[in-house]
Amino acid sequence: MNSLEGVTTPDGPLNLRPEIALSWKRSQIAGVSPGSHLQGLEVIDFESSSRLIQAAVPVLDRVAFDLTGLPYSLLLGDSDSCIVGRWFDRPEVDQALERAGAVSGAKWRESDVGTNGLGTPLEVRSGIWIRGGEHFARILSPFTCYGQPIVHPITHRLEGVLNITVRPGDAHPLFAPMLIRAAEDIQVRLLESSRASDTQLFRAFQEAGRTGRTVIALNDNVMLANNAALGLVDESDVTMLRELASDGSVTPDGATRTISLGSGAQLEAQIERLTGASNGAIIRLTPRRPSAHAKLLTGGIRYDVADDEGERPAAAVASFHHIYVGGETGTGRTTTAHALAQGRPVTSMDARDSLADGSERWAQRLSSAAKEQVGTLVVESVHVLSPELIEFVEGVLGAAPDKTIVLTGHADKWLPPHMRGLLARCDHVISLSPLLGRRNDIPALAASMLSTIDPDHDRRLSPAATRILMAQPWPGNLSELKKVLRTAVSQRTVGAIEVGDLPLNYRSRPTPKLAGREQAEREVIIDALRRFNDNKTHAAKHLGITRTTLYNRIRALKITDQTV
Repeated sequence: MNSLEGVTTPDGPLNLRPEIALSWKRSQIAGVSPGSHLQGLEVIDFESSSRLIQAAVPVLDRVAFDLTGLPYSLLLGDSDSCIVGRWFDRPEVDQALERAGAVSGAKWRESDVGTNGLGTPLEVRSGIWIRGGEHFARILSPFTCYGQPIVHPITHRLEGVLNITVRPGDAHPLFAPMLIRAAEDIQVRLLESSRASDTQLFRAFQEAGRTGRTVIALNDNVMLANNAALGLVDESDVTMLRELASDGSVTPDGATRTISLGSGAQLEAQIERLTGASNGAIIRLTPRRPSAHAKLLTGGIRYDVADDEGERPAAAVASFHHIYVGGETGTGRTTTAHALAQGRPVTSMDARDSLADGSERWAQRLSSAAKEQVGTLVVESVHVLSPELIEFVEGVLGAAPDKTIVLTGHADKWLPPHMRGLLARCDHVISLSPLLGRRNDIPALAASMLSTIDPDHDRRLSPAATRILMAQPWPGNLSELKKVLRTAVSQRTVGAIEVGDLPLNYRSRPTPKLAGREQAEREVIIDALRRFNDNKTHAAKHLGITRTTLYNRIRALKITDQTV
């Protein structure tokens, strides 16, 4: 389905207008079935006092008055094609639409319903007639409709859509200019309400800024931030902040939420709703104090202890004599073992040497080290030892109850049965989490590693680079992260480390496993980008979508330049 030709239905090919053919192609890519009965559409609760509804109701009441006596259904949809308003005089068309799934709160996105008079105008950002059999879902073929998007005159964001639906024989050429005029009137009212709410927001922002705290003020049109906030928040966080501002569970008295920024920073957000300010809110941000569970292997030790004692500070754990430190390769087993020495002398042995030196020779060295050591004896990678040597190590522990011996190896849950006795000899077991399960620790870990790699300069990651690193699978754990940061430091002499400074394989998010429908959509978009030599404008036109929609889908489906 890479051209307009070949658009088919179960009954054979159709000769469709180009704009309708492109919509059918998008519907097919999205996996919509022409035989769908549209009964499983998402239906949500919506805010009846939204600024769109407040702006539209007086205008559409007037339109409905002008249509008195005619069999029609006039629908108002929001920016997500959700039906938020309905007008009619004679109920037969509206009732027929209800039976087809057009109920209040239902989302009529083109990707869910196929070609229709609510979702398609929003997709193409222009008015469009859809006549009878031009609807992709056959259940809608008894209707003819005209849809007109509503675009904010300042922000140019899609605010909603108007739709008038009639029986094919009742369609009138004046419906289109009537809805265009109605959309323009609604846009004027949106602008007027925006000016008032923006003024209110600015005054509230000035008042909140006097406290010296990190403050963001925003509504549907405007976002204001003081210098402290600009240093924390980047463009990718704006959508999340707007969702906080419009959260219906937040009362005018305010609420506090814990949020994570794209950079990985954890903050407490104190939200104060502004009544009548177009989803306006003042958000005060405070860095979240790290919990005991967030101790890190750099400067401190993080312990994820699988017992009821919880986490212990390093000094308390070091008071034990025999300790097992388990985890995947690269999780910091050696660093943790040496940190437990608390500055005392350390004697190190590696169990892997037994494979080269022989079991007897290695056992003799261990016995001597245990007798002679005065500080901490660290024995690395004991999981490679044979059952006979494991038994020997158990004997060494038993013969040295008062000496500090730290063993490292695989996570205890992966150990073979013959090592259970060895773990039972240990006073304490520390389980180090893999980096994959510690994504929120990566910003702090990276900052500490960078200070070690290049202590003479203030090294830091840009928010974009931080997000990319937080998305990686990290099979090599901390060791892999440190290697990546060393490479990045060598590429950047001054300023924040950007995505382009990272090794090539770490410059994009790993592609997630996609559902069949998303995979098909991804392949079609990649094919279009290749066909037009990565020209987004031509590819979007070929696919029948706007360039903005194409960019959104490219990001959502993790399509990179390397992929194309």
